[in-house]
Amino acid sequence: MKTTTLFFILFSINTFVSAATWHVSGTGNDANDGKTPETAVRNLQKAADLVQPGDVVLIGNGIYTNADKGNGSAVLNITRSGTSAAWITWKARPGHHPEIRPVGWAGIQISGSYTIIDGLSVIGNNDSIVLLKAQEDGKKPTPDPYYNTNGIFFNGRGKKPDEKPHHLVIRNCVVGKCAGGGIVGIEIDYFTVEDCKVFDNAWFMRYGGSGITTLNNWAYDDAPGYHIVIQRNFVWNNKTLVAWEKIGKLSDGNGILLDVTDQEQGQGPLTPTPMRL
Repeated sequence: MKTTTLFFILFSINTFVSAATWHVSGTGNDANDGKTPETAVRNLQKAADLVQPGDVVLIGNGIYTNADKGNGSAVLNITRSGTSAAWITWKARPGHHPEIRPVGWAGIQISGSYTIIDGLSVIGNNDSIVLLKAQEDGKKPTPDPYYNTNGIFFNGRGKKPDEKPHHLVIRNCVVGKCAGGGIVGIEIDYFTVEDCKVFDNAWFMRYGGSGITTLNNWAYDDAPGYHIVIQRNFVWNNKTLVAWEKIGKLSDGNGILLDVTDQEQGQGPLTPTPMRL
């Protein structure tokens, strides 16, 4: 047997053995070890501090939120990356329907790579927002995240080229009633959004959001084939009701928008990222 083949087999076995399954539940406790449904942790961020490449996080029934409204705040902030051979998966436990309810800047924010989000719901606070109050906030010098909350935000903005998120999948998710954008990807590559329901988003934000948006796509490499795939989603009633602060009038509010895809951003290869809708 060749040395390279033996190394690959040993590496694969080691990756399989080391992968763990973590459990989060609305009835869990962060003092638990999170290794079984009976010893689930309570908060999503607790699980984010535990995961390693190849791990799976199973999320049980419950409402998940927090009170953080600071810059970059999210109920779940995913910064740890998987690898090409060991993706990290966050998914609803079979038969369960967990719901994330953000009050800060995002429900889920991802800056790591090789990450899968599967079967989660992010429901915003549109039902409690008064349009006049949101319009007033849109004119203030400092934005209130209450009127600008994104559902799921894949964020590569401000990062070095070798630190930007890539190889990201979101599937079977529900993202609705978020004051900001629904599913948003900025400066990312190898991004798939499929079989999701995305509705009633972007109504109150000051930044001209949409239901599903990619902005300033960044090319991780120049490999042929589609890098951005958005398919089989149900997308409805996403719109803007507050003027975009940059131009002072309504803008965007699209269902699906591939925004600024054909110009150099100064942080990656010049080849545009291939996309498929």
